[in-house]
Amino acid sequence: MSTIKGANILLGISGGIAAYKCPQLVRKLKELEANVAKKKRGTIVVGFAAETSDSIKNARQKRIRKGIDAIVVNDVSDKTIGINSNENAFTLIHPKGEMTFAKKPKRVLADELLESIIEIFDLADQKISKIVRNK
Repeated sequence: MSTIKGANILLGISGGIAAYKCPQLVRKLKELEANVAKKKRGTIVVGFAAETSDSIKNARQKRIRKGIDAIVVNDVSDKTIGINSNENAFTLIHPKGEMTFAKKPKRVLADELLESIIEIFDLADQKISKIVRNK
C-alpha cells in the first residue's frame, strides 16, 4: 500500500494481455486492486473488464462486487479494437452513470479517460501529481 500513498486515482490493469503473458502478475494486480478498494481513503479505484458477451451488465456487476468506484469495459470479441489493434473503444461505468468512448487511437482514449475520471469524481481542484504510462 505504501506505493500508492497519496494517489488520487488507481487504474487497475489486472486483465488483458497480462493474463496471457504472466498469470502470477495478474493475481498480484488483482490483490492490489482489492486491497486498495477496501482501504482506499480518498483514492478513486478504476478497474478494467474485458468481456465477450453482456459486456455492460457483467461490468456493472463486477464493479459492485469488487467495491471499486468505476470500471472500464470493452468487448474483446470485436477484433478491430483492443489487444491486436492500435485503437480501442469502451464504456466507463461509474456511480453517476455510463460514458461510451468511440473507437479511437489508444493514446487519445487514455487521455480522454483520465480527463473524464477527473471530471466525474470532481478532482479538478486536486493536484494529480504523478502519471505513469507504459510507452
